[in-house]
Amino acid sequence: MTIADVAEFDARGLWVPSTARFSNHGNLKQTINYFVDDSPRGMTQEELATLLGVRTHNTLWALVRKKRIRRQRLGPTFVYLSRRPSIRREQVGRRESVLAELQKPRPTSRQVIATLLELIKDPQSLREQLVFRCQRSGVSMSRDELDAICERYDLDKKIWGSVAVCERLYGPSHKHCNIAIDSTKI
Repeated sequence: MTIADVAEFDARGLWVPSTARFSNHGNLKQTINYFVDDSPRGMTQEELATLLGVRTHNTLWALVRKKRIRRQRLGPTFVYLSRRPSIRREQVGRRESVLAELQKPRPTSRQVIATLLELIKDPQSLREQLVFRCQRSGVSMSRDELDAICERYDLDKKIWGSVAVCERLYGPSHKHCNIAIDSTKI
């Protein structure tokens, strides 16, 4: 009986029957190369180590030295990328999108509720007024957090959708001012 006869590889091509680990992509170098090339966003050393369950640092360095994969600092860590330029560009773009999303403020439910309550009280409030009112009511709030709430819940379109209000908020030539929505139906 051989490993091929008893192996039950998962969808990723990995099999872990006990403490031993097997890959249908070949040895560790081949497996890492496969996962780096196949990854939509490239992979960090930590992501590979978690996926494969083994230390990958030395193997990654060997692959980089042989130019079988590329290494680039993106955000706080190095990301290992495909050696093929077209795939690498796509991986970098996707990784940067994820990093940009992580940089956005993450408002708490308390901040969201406070914002919505203040908007119910005065739907014509300017953003600076909303931030001030939320802070005055004891809810920590920054302009960036309010902007994130407005973006997530499309409040620009729902509350500040009329041209007159939009022009007051952004100025007459802003892109949002082309949206004319009857806020009385919201």
